[in-house]
Amino acid sequence: MFRSFVGLLISLAAVSSLPAQGLVPAVGFGSVSAQPGEVVDLPLLATFNHPLSAFTVNFRYDQGRLEFIKFGVDGTPSQTADPGSLLYLTYGPGEGICGVHTTQTFPFYLRVPPGEGVLIGKLRFRIRSGAEAGPAAVAPVPLILLVGTALFELVYGTYKHVTPEQLVSGSVDVLPPRGPRPVGDLQCLQHLDRARISFSLTEAYDAIEVFRGPDQIAVLPGTATEAVDPLPGPGRWTYTVVARRGLEASIAVACEVLATTPAAPPVVDLACGEKGLQWTNPLTYDRLFIFKNGDLVAELSGGAEGYMDPGRDQTFTVYTVVGELEGFRSPDVHCLENGFWSIEIGDVQVPLKPDLIKVPIFITGPERLQGIAVSVEIDETRFEVVNDPAGAIAGTAAHPESEVIIIGRDRGQHPVFVLIPDYNPPRQLEKNIPPGVRQHVFNILLKPRSELLDGEMFPLALVKPEGYPCCRSSFTVGGRSVYPDILIDGRIQAGSGVVAEVKRLKAEVVKGDGRGGAAAGETVSLSWQNGGGYEGIAIERNGRKAADLPGGAVEWVDEGVPRGLYTYKVIARRGGSSSFPAQAFLSTLHVPGAFVRGDANQDAGTDMSDAVFTLRYLFLGEQAPTCEDAADADDDGAIAITDPIAILRHLFLGGPPLKPPGAPFPWFDATLDSLGCGRQNF
Repeated sequence: MFRSFVGLLISLAAVSSLPAQGLVPAVGFGSVSAQPGEVVDLPLLATFNHPLSAFTVNFRYDQGRLEFIKFGVDGTPSQTADPGSLLYLTYGPGEGICGVHTTQTFPFYLRVPPGEGVLIGKLRFRIRSGAEAGPAAVAPVPLILLVGTALFELVYGTYKHVTPEQLVSGSVDVLPPRGPRPVGDLQCLQHLDRARISFSLTEAYDAIEVFRGPDQIAVLPGTATEAVDPLPGPGRWTYTVVARRGLEASIAVACEVLATTPAAPPVVDLACGEKGLQWTNPLTYDRLFIFKNGDLVAELSGGAEGYMDPGRDQTFTVYTVVGELEGFRSPDVHCLENGFWSIEIGDVQVPLKPDLIKVPIFITGPERLQGIAVSVEIDETRFEVVNDPAGAIAGTAAHPESEVIIIGRDRGQHPVFVLIPDYNPPRQLEKNIPPGVRQHVFNILLKPRSELLDGEMFPLALVKPEGYPCCRSSFTVGGRSVYPDILIDGRIQAGSGVVAEVKRLKAEVVKGDGRGGAAAGETVSLSWQNGGGYEGIAIERNGRKAADLPGGAVEWVDEGVPRGLYTYKVIARRGGSSSFPAQAFLSTLHVPGAFVRGDANQDAGTDMSDAVFTLRYLFLGEQAPTCEDAADADDDGAIAITDPIAILRHLFLGGPPLKPPGAPFPWFDATLDSLGCGRQNF
């Protein structure tokens, strides 16, 4: 069912409408020369007969002498390619793939005229500091592990794929160093409010000089392997290192630090369960803090890597672990115990002659999703499933460049909808669906096969495992399958119906604060206005009937509700017909730190006032955001002019949606950074 990126390319049809020009398709690399420590761009050359729209090339290189950095197209005929379509990564020792690929978002932006020896890209390498003189080979290869065949994708009207008949090797000629060899393995990392510059010694030196930009910041002994520099502030800072032996100096080698607001590094691999909380420390903190549903419950020594909560219960609980080092706190890392997964099909009311019916699928989950498969029972005598992958994710929280979207049938022959946002190399984890509440991730697209009658109601049911054990809807998390705890079916209603729906449905917690023990529970109150005379009213909670009320009822109290997330539906009945469900979504769990991206002024919505609020804070020194994460509209870990711009582009210029968590349901930041939301002092 699933195919690799290269497999997808070679599966497309050939073109016959454009005559060949007699050139033998070929791909290869040129030659460049430089000394150890220098960065070089190795030309990628190709010969082809048709206009080039995409290509991939597998290659091997001398890993002992070369360090692969990136693939680029600047200054080549391929430079019109969208940056998001560039592909490059390494696999095993000294093996990689590079190219320009097509996706739903970047279909045919590349148009390179045919020719011989055309420069279509550049591989960037750094020559290792200890590299011996001589040619270091870089060669295209027909096959590397788990990838496929090196090929071109040529386009003229429709797709044509050509495998090069000639593969031409190139080389980076390593010259003897002029003077001392530069230091090796240079790295620049931010640590709290300073930069750490580390390196290895390639040979004996008398001194080592370190620069930030044009300014020399340190002269170190020749045996030093590290330097520390207080960062002047957020921004991009370039450091260079020069080794000296007598009067001779090595070439300068450089690295960059993208400095953000200082913070301690977060704990990693946090998990919670029967054995309590467990995590790994990236270093030894001064102290660690444990929060439970936003309340501080423990302070631990800086080396602790576990905690058992004496007040642990069996309800939905959010634990948070924060480290502190030299007065800097780490980003909050959350663990959801007794968290649950749910899939919900939305209710849709359509006109009697709809051209297309769009039924939303919502999910709730406490972990980042790698994929989702949803099997649905649909009356296919009345509706045809439309196979439109782009339309299936249009306007949803799914990544617009999701790589696998399948609309097919499961083993029980039910319609199945599969989404895998990040399937092809290179790995882009940010494409995966972050944790969140009732996120709209997919659309089921349907067309009626026959005329619909006013008031007709058609169920859309998630396939239940008890009836079809072969065909369970599932999530993919961390490479494992997870099955939802809650399945909520949906409905399609044609026209306005013969029974008017209830109006102004309101759900609220009237007792409990979301932090009580297992026995405390919550009390939820529902209220509404009746749209007419009814014989009865049914209440559904998370897809199951919770109450049957008289037709004149206008309120209902749900007592002893465990902490969690609930979808309530109110359905009126009269004369054997039912109304369209009125619906309310409610969280009985209230934890500081959850937010909606872009809601800078914390008024429970994202609009122009949020952009104005941030601008006043940045340039007029007015009120600071109480939730920094919410004001960070572009999710880059800092509050800057780019944030109100992101809001305005999204609202008024058709710009991309803001990154999760999105309206209307607040959640935690899936991107760890130094910003917080409603943090308490401790």
